[in-house]
Amino acid sequence: MHNENRLNWQVVTLPIPYDLRSVNCYIIEEHSGITIIDTGDDNDESKAIWRQVIGQRRVNRVLITHLHIDHFGLAKWFQDEYGATIWMSQRSNDELIKRRERFAQGMTEDGSLSFLADYGMVQDKAASAVFNRFEPFQVQVDVIFSEQELIEGETFKLQPIWTPGHSSDHYCFYEKETGVLFLGDHLLEIINPIVMPSTQMQNPLALYLATFDSLGQLEINDALPAHGTQIENFDERVSRLMVHYTDKCLQILAAIPEEGASAHDITNQVYAHKPPELLGAAFIQVITFVHYLTERNYLIRKRKGQSYNFYRSNLANAEPFTL
Repeated sequence: MHNENRLNWQVVTLPIPYDLRSVNCYIIEEHSGITIIDTGDDNDESKAIWRQVIGQRRVNRVLITHLHIDHFGLAKWFQDEYGATIWMSQRSNDELIKRRERFAQGMTEDGSLSFLADYGMVQDKAASAVFNRFEPFQVQVDVIFSEQELIEGETFKLQPIWTPGHSSDHYCFYEKETGVLFLGDHLLEIINPIVMPSTQMQNPLALYLATFDSLGQLEINDALPAHGTQIENFDERVSRLMVHYTDKCLQILAAIPEEGASAHDITNQVYAHKPPELLGAAFIQVITFVHYLTERNYLIRKRKGQSYNFYRSNLANAEPFTL
């Protein structure tokens, strides 16, 4: 699909064998070649699709929104196959180096969720290994981009915008002249992205919500997400997102009795409708919410045995919740 603005972009949808089943990558075409935003995961079907889509065109650069395997998994392949320069943020590059060091020590899990052991969660090493495979992390970054400099082609000037939440190293790319916003996983049309806590960033929801204050100041004509369909009305979609988070916080507060509740208790009540295979992700999301509510003084966290319980504060009992 092509747009009709001066910025000549194209979406390339690739298969992934997990979660949302597909990922959207984007091409910006210019006379000298193409710029690619995100790569998809490293699998033969995606490589075949890319070869067909690219044809004889030159790949000038590959921009990575964040260091999740479905977004950068083929970066090394693009480097080897097409001689493309790989662009990442300093945050992504730092994480890349850390992951390579962990591989050198024989560890396949990324370590970002190690703090969840405090809540009684044991990471599934087999599942973790799916998203932390050795080969993709061997890519060498050619260019570090930053928010202080535009990424310039012949027909575009992309502004990198740090948008933490889904990951601590997540960036969107905004083209001011045409109002095109490449969203990565920051906002999707149909579902709400998982906002991921980590050992280094245990209250990502506050940062995530704050990003929409700055994004809301942009003139956006095309809002292009990494999964699902294009977002038709950015402001309306953000409004729905805020309603969702308000409702979910209210559900979590309501799920906590006077005697308190563990994160597992809250998960089993709030996400009782989820199939068992999704309860791990639901638990992680509950941690995101309870950390946010604790920081906002709506909850109190207290050690109980080997884990923690959460209790409604006087503020939660006295005042209605607002984001």
